[in-house]
Amino acid sequence: MYNPDGVEMGLPRQNAHKIDIESNWNVDTSVSEPEVKVLRKTFSRLMMEPNPIQIALNMHSSTGTKRFFIYHTAKGTSQLYSTIQIKFIDTVRYNFPGGIQPYNYSISWKDSAARQYPESWFWFNHKEKVLALTYEDMNDISANSFNKTANAIAQGIADQLGIFGTSVSFVENESVPTGFLLEQNFPNPFNPTTIIKYQLPIAGHVSLRVYDILGREVAILINEEQLSGTHSVPFNASSLSSGVYIYRLISGNSVEMKKMQLIR
Repeated sequence: MYNPDGVEMGLPRQNAHKIDIESNWNVDTSVSEPEVKVLRKTFSRLMMEPNPIQIALNMHSSTGTKRFFIYHTAKGTSQLYSTIQIKFIDTVRYNFPGGIQPYNYSISWKDSAARQYPESWFWFNHKEKVLALTYEDMNDISANSFNKTANAIAQGIADQLGIFGTSVSFVENESVPTGFLLEQNFPNPFNPTTIIKYQLPIAGHVSLRVYDILGREVAILINEEQLSGTHSVPFNASSLSSGVYIYRLISGNSVEMKKMQLIR
């Protein structure tokens, strides 16, 4: 949050100088707004550290009634960047079924990349090294599900960064599942990451493990106590070879298994 004075004055995007600092990032550093100067300097410093910024989400409150990301076309960026965006958005959508629009709902940079936005700064300075996107969240009485939205985005970030072994429970505005359910992983086939979702009707100890086709254990994804609800776990198979694998979920007396296919 870098516009407290503008918010205090009731301005949607402008600071106290009445300058739209959301669209001031291409102005020369010597004359740009102080908020933009500070952030650009901070981002530049962070990009020089051993663990630089990899994802930069510009979080907005939309005036519409949809949740969506603003997708930048391959023509305005690159084919690789387009692929990275689509994968990330699809992963977030998978974790919030029906809640977030497809990647092509809102399209920008159709011919070339704009230069005035924070995402533009990341693109022109760091290209595919940083996934920089604007996210718009509905801003009306029907919105709700803020916790579910945040969980879905956090899971998408975890998958993008390769932070695995963490499950996310969706609890806001969602009833407790009536039955034990292990869903098919998505995407499937996959390379090298995929997401496994499951439902627990009651709290208890949960074991989620992956086996090769010969029955040898290759990964332990979950081995802990969990609350009832819907859970989502990413799986990174970068150390495994192509083939069919089995994932098995156990909770109490309930056991379920499914197959998934890794394609290199």
